[in-house]
Amino acid sequence: IHTYASRDPYRQARGRYDKLLSEFPDSPLASTAMYNLALLHEQAREWEPAITTYRDLVARYRTGRDVVDAAMRIGALYAELARYPEAEAAIDAVLARDDLSHADRVEGLARKGYVVLEQRDLDRADLSLRDAIAAYRRAPRIEDPYYIAMAYYYEGEVEHRRFTAAPLRAPLEQLEKDIAERAAIATRAYDRYIETLDFKQAYWATAAGYQMSQLFKELWDAAVQAPMPGEIAAEARAHYVERVHRLVRVYLEKALVGHQKNVELAAAYGTTTVWSDASRRRADEIGVLLSREGAGELVTPGPKTAASTYVPSRIDL
Repeated sequence: IHTYASRDPYRQARGRYDKLLSEFPDSPLASTAMYNLALLHEQAREWEPAITTYRDLVARYRTGRDVVDAAMRIGALYAELARYPEAEAAIDAVLARDDLSHADRVEGLARKGYVVLEQRDLDRADLSLRDAIAAYRRAPRIEDPYYIAMAYYYEGEVEHRRFTAAPLRAPLEQLEKDIAERAAIATRAYDRYIETLDFKQAYWATAAGYQMSQLFKELWDAAVQAPMPGEIAAEARAHYVERVHRLVRVYLEKALVGHQKNVELAAAYGTTTVWSDASRRRADEIGVLLSREGAGELVTPGPKTAASTYVPSRIDL
């Protein structure tokens, strides 16, 4: 499908597809014309006409490569629009088909894991993503590992969300235990993210690299903002804050190194992504924090510094 420089060529292409469909509905090219027509709607950000066209294609032709791809795009567009229950229903309809390739099934299960995760159902998301990984392992061969990399990435995100929800509480002895528990969850998330790198997909690899680094930054954020025990005397509070910062500085250092390496990873792929660009910004911010802390200033992160998981404005799905 061509990227058209103006609306006139776009209208011309749409008119030709409409003409082919009206005059030759039984042509072997008809389903492809209809699919390309829906892609034109997507290109113009006409989401509802795109979904309607994909639905019409599935209903009219029922089988074939264009039909499977169209059915998958319905779920993808609903996800893009953050209409996650509708996306899940559309993807379930795809997964119920009996004409899917191994690659289709992996893609469908990975997509479902994502949309279920966005509905905050971590256990069901985890199940779907594990099914995607199992389907990948059963497949004799899958040429493009993009969606299995996506599945491993979102496996990491499941644990990342659990990490974010884990409490950090005073007093210091309890805080140390809670930090250790969060660190254990972070390790599980880290291990899942790192498996993403094996598939050498620049987008998902740098997404994983970003989140692996942010795990450490988020742990630091949470620890230095944890409530101070009420029983600590006023004269001991400064010493308490200093102990907390000393305890978790290592996580800030690891976050910096991780983000720097993620920028290098994108360069090794010969590209940049939204994730490597974000890592570059986070590395600069963390470098400033470490300099201030090294100078004896005990920084309490504000809303921007303490921001949680970064998500690009448009997820590459």
